[in-house]
Amino acid sequence: PADTDEFLVSDAGTIKRIDYSLIKASNTPAFFAISAADQSIANNTFVKLVLGTETLDSDAKFADSRFTPTVAGYYQLTAGTKIANVDSAEIAQITFYKNGSDYQFGKHYHQGNDTNGERFLSTSTFMYLDADDYVEVFVHHNEGAAQNAQAANTFFSGFRIIGV
Repeated sequence: PADTDEFLVSDAGTIKRIDYSLIKASNTPAFFAISAADQSIANNTFVKLVLGTETLDSDAKFADSRFTPTVAGYYQLTAGTKIANVDSAEIAQITFYKNGSDYQFGKHYHQGNDTNGERFLSTSTFMYLDADDYVEVFVHHNEGAAQNAQAANTFFSGFRIIGV
């Protein structure tokens, strides 16, 4: 049905009309943002990913590399990036920050053998957000010198989970 289609409901014997838009389920707000350029990530520092290109922002809730839902509920969030030149002796990490602090769930930590020294990091979590909470994505590595988060592999997405 269209948002303006009407339904008749009985409220203790009184017939009322309501628009479909008031009762439909929707996984919004929803967003998908990507990086427009490679980003330098300093050694041993948690750096916020710059995600300047929005390919989806259903309710205009994503701005300045930050998601602020303004609608309380549970959200599915996913983020990823690729950092070159992090070899088997070093670590790389991607994590969500909620309201400016490292969020304990939805963190990906990588250390291990890799023949070409590139680390693709991705993470996903369910997170409860109040209307005024906000979420950002940070990355970290200890390669020894600044390394680039590659734009072609850097993204952040999310949507509200309905029915929860």
